[in-house]
Amino acid sequence: MTAGRFDIDPADPRGFYALLGIAPTASPAEVKSAFRRRAKDLHPDRNPDPGAKEAFHRLTAAYEVLSDPARRAAYDSRRTGAGKAGADAAAGRQSSRHSTSSGASSGASSGGTRAQSRSPRDGDPTRAYRQTQARTQQRPAPAHKAPGRTAAPPVACCCCGKVAAQPRFVEFLTVTGTLRHTREHWQEGIYCRACADRKALKVAARCWLTGWWSLRGPLKTIHALSIALRGGRLPRQRNHALLMQQAQAFLSQNDPMMAHAIALQAQMFSPDGVSRLQTDQILARIRAAAPGQTLPPLKDRWRGASALQLLQLLPVYVLIVVLALLFWPGAQTDGTPAEPVTAVTQPGAPVTGPASPAAPPTPSAAAPPPVVSLSAGGVRAGQYHDIRVAATALRTGPGQEFQTLLLLGSGETVMVNEVASDGQWARVQTVDGRTGFISSRALILTDPARAEALRREQKRLGRP
Repeated sequence: MTAGRFDIDPADPRGFYALLGIAPTASPAEVKSAFRRRAKDLHPDRNPDPGAKEAFHRLTAAYEVLSDPARRAAYDSRRTGAGKAGADAAAGRQSSRHSTSSGASSGASSGGTRAQSRSPRDGDPTRAYRQTQARTQQRPAPAHKAPGRTAAPPVACCCCGKVAAQPRFVEFLTVTGTLRHTREHWQEGIYCRACADRKALKVAARCWLTGWWSLRGPLKTIHALSIALRGGRLPRQRNHALLMQQAQAFLSQNDPMMAHAIALQAQMFSPDGVSRLQTDQILARIRAAAPGQTLPPLKDRWRGASALQLLQLLPVYVLIVVLALLFWPGAQTDGTPAEPVTAVTQPGAPVTGPASPAAPPTPSAAAPPPVVSLSAGGVRAGQYHDIRVAATALRTGPGQEFQTLLLLGSGETVMVNEVASDGQWARVQTVDGRTGFISSRALILTDPARAEALRREQKRLGRP
């Protein structure tokens, strides 16, 4: 460094290695460790220095370049070219200094000659011009700039090999349980949307089959299945670098419309201010390359659920159906299992036993128990009663062993014609004319006003 002038190290043109305090040959682990150590010192929350925030941003930008293998290789290639040019320039300066010093020494040894050489310069303009041209030719030629890098081709999908306008760097988690141990394996790659959905379905199927068979397997399997259901994990920094590279590739192929649409998607993945600034710069370059053109955005194909994503939940659907079949409650009437309901064609049909020959013997051959037209157990013959138990069976005889004619709902009104001597059963008639037997416990006396209204209605309709 000379007075009033700073020399840029050709081996580190942007000072990234110097910011992290590492050598250009440092390993990725050393880069990461150095960044963490320096970040703790320069973080604005810990360092009150006014310039700490700007220094922290520059440190972050240096780490983003040196932590990515592709970007670091590009930086090192530029660094190598700059170092070579710097070395050539230094050699030229050294030879110039040597020629100057030799000229000075020769001039010192013969002061008179130097004086004589000056005198013609003032008197002979042609000779002075020639001397000036000779000194100019002795200066080293300026170092040529390194030729610009050729833009990389567009990135293709790692599965189908097709160039995708909207590629994504996706990570999937696979869990395998082996009783005592639970193994987790991350799979990553660059996919198009269709290949990513198929990959997620394969990962989910493997997790469903192999992820539950260990102590911690269920929790890790649910976590892996949730990642697969979302289409995988999309790291912001890796996807931003991928989309920026894709946008530059399309721009180099004179396709500013596609490059602009991809750069807009890269803007959504910008992890920090430095990345947003880079995205804004490439967007400005694209707009400058296509002045006056309309650059519409692309429809994001990665939004929304696909059919393959919903297919990952197939085991859940099957489990719900099985549980529904196992625990679906059966219909019951009066606390007993449901019985087949048979229709009666005529309301006044005689009371008979069950018609099914497979049914156990019933007392249908014997005469039914006598009934009396008196009140028994709170049920009054000749009065309207309401059904107070839901799904009350109207049977063909006074007993549970008789067939069910129909089921009466709670709140329906019937006319009690006769009551059994033991008060357990009553012969009733519904408002539509059907007759049968109902358990007395399911009946309650109807309100007198409502009963009188029902009598008038039945009389008007000509029903007894």
